[in-house]
Amino acid sequence: MQRLLVVTGTVCCLGAVVGALALAASGGGSGTTELGPFHGSGIQIGGSCGNTWGTLNNITTRYSVYPPNGDGTTTAVQTVDGVLTTIAGKSPGACVGPDNGNTIAAGVHVKLHATEMETISGGVFNPNGQCAAQCFTAAFVPAFFGPAATVKPDFSFDDWKTRCNGRYITLFQGRSAGDITGTASRHCN
Repeated sequence: MQRLLVVTGTVCCLGAVVGALALAASGGGSGTTELGPFHGSGIQIGGSCGNTWGTLNNITTRYSVYPPNGDGTTTAVQTVDGVLTTIAGKSPGACVGPDNGNTIAAGVHVKLHATEMETISGGVFNPNGQCAAQCFTAAFVPAFFGPAATVKPDFSFDDWKTRCNGRYITLFQGRSAGDITGTASRHCN
C-alpha cells in the first residue's frame, strides 16, 4: 500500500516533470510542434499475468515535438487518453510479484491517461506527415521522421483509474503499482 501511495502521489506532478524534461532536452520551448489528435479503438491490453484484461476504445493520441537537440536527436512527448472496458479474468495487477488471485469482472470502465517521452534519432522531421488510426509510436516515427529513424523511450507512465474499482499505474521499465478489481456497478461506470 505504501508503494501505491508513493506512486500515486508522484503521478500528479509527473506531467509537469515530463514536459520540463523535454523542454530541457530540447534546449527551449519555442518552435514546439503539436500533432494530433489521432483517434482509434479496439486495442487489447495485457495485464501483469500475461492475460488480456480489457479492450481500449475512444483512443486519442497527441504528440509535442520539440526543436532538435544539439546532438541531432529530437525529443517528442506522446499522450494517450482512452476508455478501457474490462474482460472477466485476472486483474491487471494480479501478478505484480506472486499471483495474488485478484480478478476483475467484465464491463468495468477504466480511464487511461498515458505519457511517454521519446528521443528520436536518424530521421528528418516532417510536420506534414500522415499517420493512420491512433498513431502510436511504431507508426508515428516513420510517418513523421522517415523509415530510417529510430526511437528510444526515455520515460513513460500509464495511469488506469476507475471511480470504484481501484487504480493501476505502470511506469517506465515495467514497474507497476495498485490494481483494478471487483465487479462493474451502474453508479461507478
